[in-house]
Amino acid sequence: MEENTKKIDEQSEVNVDLRVKLPMTKEEATEFFAEIYYGEHHIPSEIKAFGNGWSVNDFNTPATHDYDSLTRMVFLAHDKCYRLQIQQGAPRTVKIIIWKRYEREGDISKRHPTIEMALEKWRSGGHRSV
Repeated sequence: MEENTKKIDEQSEVNVDLRVKLPMTKEEATEFFAEIYYGEHHIPSEIKAFGNGWSVNDFNTPATHDYDSLTRMVFLAHDKCYRLQIQQGAPRTVKIIIWKRYEREGDISKRHPTIEMALEKWRSGGHRSV
């Protein structure tokens, strides 16, 4: 590993000096949404810039099981080290927003845990407020 890189997980390294200068690209966002929607041609709306990330409006309601798009979004976001947010979109839609994160540990506004880290926290009761 080079001096100016940092390992964020078993497969990925980032250039620490370039983190702030390399926001998520539209190509990365397209790849993410194509994975969720089973191909680019099924992405439900135009991919639009949203702050330092990207968003789409979805006419379907994300769910965890029978139509498991919510589960797949969460798993993929944890795998890719992306922050995922769902909020009100246009009328009768939800907006799916993703931002790139570069660290697995550290400041909450800069990191994104692996799914294993998130499950460990959940199962240990760390998600509960005291």
